[in-house]
Amino acid sequence: MENEYKILLWTILLFIGLTGCNQKHKDKNNEYNLEFKNVQNDSVKIEFITNTTINIGSVKIGDTIKRVFKYKNVGQHPFLIYNAEATCGCTVAYFNDSPLPVGKTDSIIGIFVSDEHMKGFVNKVVTVNSNSPLSPFLLTFYGRVE
Repeated sequence: MENEYKILLWTILLFIGLTGCNQKHKDKNNEYNLEFKNVQNDSVKIEFITNTTINIGSVKIGDTIKRVFKYKNVGQHPFLIYNAEATCGCTVAYFNDSPLPVGKTDSIIGIFVSDEHMKGFVNKVVTVNSNSPLSPFLLTFYGRVE
């Protein structure tokens, strides 16, 4: 299990390094987009179960912070995330790109990796675009890198 974790961590770090500061995750299921893109009214609504702003405290250079942002579809139509864009390649978000049925819960996994270029205060944001009229949603990591 520990070996699998190390492989996953190195894969994530390599991915972040290769993608630079223009990290974007695009939706894959265009057939869902066609069906749900026009349902953008008050009947599409989610409620976050966990905080959308995370104080990471004081971390060391090279630390990896992973947080799960849980939410529930409290609207009248399926909820769909189109994409999640980070302010920098040091932050990524993984999400389910299938429509979330009414009453169900899901989560977005946010990962922040500190590096030597960000000593001091950091404020990293993931912008989540969806079919909700309240879109975009902001998921934030903030703290100090020492």
